[in-house]
Amino acid sequence: SFTAATTVGCFKLLLLFVVVVFSGVPGIKLKPVHYYDEQREYAEYSSVVGRKLVLPCNITPPSPDDRVSLVLWYRGTSGNPLYSVDARNVPVEKAKHVIRDEYVSRTSLNITKRAASLVIQPVEEGDAGEYRCRVDYQRGRTSHRKLKVNVIVPPKKIYIRHGEHVFEDTNIGPFDEGSHLNLTCEAVGGV
Repeated sequence: SFTAATTVGCFKLLLLFVVVVFSGVPGIKLKPVHYYDEQREYAEYSSVVGRKLVLPCNITPPSPDDRVSLVLWYRGTSGNPLYSVDARNVPVEKAKHVIRDEYVSRTSLNITKRAASLVIQPVEEGDAGEYRCRVDYQRGRTSHRKLKVNVIVPPKKIYIRHGEHVFEDTNIGPFDEGSHLNLTCEAVGGV
């Protein structure tokens, strides 16, 4: 009688047989499967708090007779998309857009036949992190793309210090001609 261990063992043996046999056949190349979690390098995008951030995603179908079914944007490790486009029953240009509540007032998706750009405006400090774009096609394999977002937070105040004296204005001084100056710039806040 077969047990689960026997079945797993048979499957491993069959897989090894396929790899050994087909890797030696001229013209047949076995390609490793790559998932988005294995993506080693990915594009980085930066924006300043209060400004605009545009994150692109290629949605070009793998073949001319295929089309986009779903476009899903995720942030971090969340399993719930922050933005989704459902084009399963309509062309992608007429698809239904669903935005998570906390993004609805400042997020949009510009979409064409070949590209989709997630637009966040105004950018907030908490928007930094990893984003993932997932595109499901009617026939083709799902594509994944990871992007890293850096958010620059400007300083709240900048001071110029000369000894014990602090200048908060753009003008410093007066100083005597020929006197020794040791100026230090200090920023409060910012990342």
